[in-house]
Amino acid sequence: MPAKFSDKIWKRFRQACDTFFNKKSEHFANIGEKQDENLAKKLSVIEEVKKHPYTDDNKKNLDVLKDFQRRWMEIGHVPIKQKDKVQHEFRKAIDHQFEVLNISKKVKSTLSFQSKIENLKNVPNAGNIIQKERNILNNKIKILESDIKVLENNIGFFASSKKADILKKELEEKIDRARNEISVLKEKMKILREA
Repeated sequence: MPAKFSDKIWKRFRQACDTFFNKKSEHFANIGEKQDENLAKKLSVIEEVKKHPYTDDNKKNLDVLKDFQRRWMEIGHVPIKQKDKVQHEFRKAIDHQFEVLNISKKVKSTLSFQSKIENLKNVPNAGNIIQKERNILNNKIKILESDIKVLENNIGFFASSKKADILKKELEEKIDRARNEISVLKEKMKILREA
């Protein structure tokens, strides 16, 4: 190749490299600023969660809490050193509102799960991840249903006595907890079917 062409190609290549690296430098120079802005936004959302005037209508309150969680997820990354602390503060504020508003653990758990699945939808390979979640939940439900059958069967073997009645009560409480957990898992399965 003649020298006059190689110089021309070299100059074009250098210009393309310079443009690329300048853009890269600009992008990363602004990341710290953007993360600081995101941190301020997230701290603002935490304050809103704490100070929002909730009502007696828990359906509306849930919608408000869902909206706070949606907004939280839409805000981008924060400085890595602040990430865990600010996430903990947000969870603490949301959990506090669930307690104050007397919203059940089942509702809280499904809301949190729904938020997780919404975030997964944007991830490459989301279909496989959601299918894996379905399989995990199905297995948990089957195990709990099996445990319930065993516990109910065991209750039938106890004779009537004070000690046996205490053990029966403990087993019945385990059965109730397992049924409640199955109920939560079935709600989560419904969320996955709609995803």
